[in-house]
Formats: sequence, structure tokens, C-alpha cells
Amino acid sequence: MDSLDFSESGWWDRILSEMRTLIPILIGLLVVGCGEKQSLNTNEGNNTPVITAKKGAKETPPNNSNVNTVKEITREDVIGAYEVKFGDVERLVFEASGDFLYYLDGKKTDEAKWSIIDSGKRELIANYPDGKDIIMRFEMNGNITDIATVNDGERTALSKDMQITYKRVKDTKLTKDKANK
Repeated sequence: MDSLDFSESGWWDRILSEMRTLIPILIGLLVVGCGEKQSLNTNEGNNTPVITAKKGAKETPPNNSNVNTVKEITREDVIGAYEVKFGDVERLVFEASGDFLYYLDGKKTDEAKWSIIDSGKRELIANYPDGKDIIMRFEMNGNITDIATVNDGERTALSKDMQITYKRVKDTKLTKDKANK
């Protein structure tokens, strides 16, 4: 028997299985460690929406800077599935119920609640039970990009090379299956 032949003992299966577990952890550590710190206080700046006397109406205070008009997003814009492939296939599913599901190669590995935190800036947040949240931007083309993390209430921006863009996919089989149950 060749001493480098591990095929019978199942070593390679164990190594690959552990690698699939460690890769998302490594990416998470890189994301948290390589960001730029920002305040999570949304009351800063000149574009903070102000609630008027009309029921539920929002008005943005005047601002003299040249700001491009951006279409605000709704929950219906976001609901669906998004994917990226880095060897493994990562899938994000935003459900109408507010559930956020993360799949790695077709297996659900994480779950959170999602909401829109700033429809004008097109920002979403996935609130994880452990308090370590991710902020995403809903792009004009319908894709979603990770842009920041939140740990203990403190927002940390991701550098451009750490931002991951997930492309919207038409195959929403995972969301339809859960909706039928």
C-alpha cells in the first residue's frame, strides 16, 4: 500500500467536509477584521427622513448638495433569491415573511431576519440572533452587495475588495417550496 494513498480511509472526504465549514468562517473573520468603522446613528447627515403630521408620510429635508435621485426600494423589490459562485455556490433568500436564509451548495447553513433600514440609500440589514449583522445594498440592476457589518451596534464598512455581490436568480425554487408548506 502506498503511504500517500488516503482514498480507502476517507481522509479526503473528511478534509473537504471540514474545508466547507471553515471557508465561510474565514470569510466572516476577514470581513469583520478588514472593515472601516462608521457610526450606526442614522440621525447623522442632512438626508434623514422626517415624519410629518400626515399619517406615515415621509419628507426629506432640503439639501443644497448635488444628490442623484434614487428610486426607493420596497420589500417586493427585494424578495427573491440571489447567488454568487466562489467554487461553492452561496445563495441568499429574502422571504416575504422577513426571513433571510443563507445556503451553501444547496444546504441551509444560516438564518436571520431582514428588513429595509434606509429605502433611499437602498440599504438592507440581516439581523442574526448573535448580534453580528450584515448590511447590504440593493443595486439598481437588482443585485445585492454586502457593504458593512454591525457588531455590538457599531457599523463597520467593508473595503471594496471585501464586498460580495450576489446576482438575482430567477430560480426561486427554495422560496416557493417553503411558501407551499
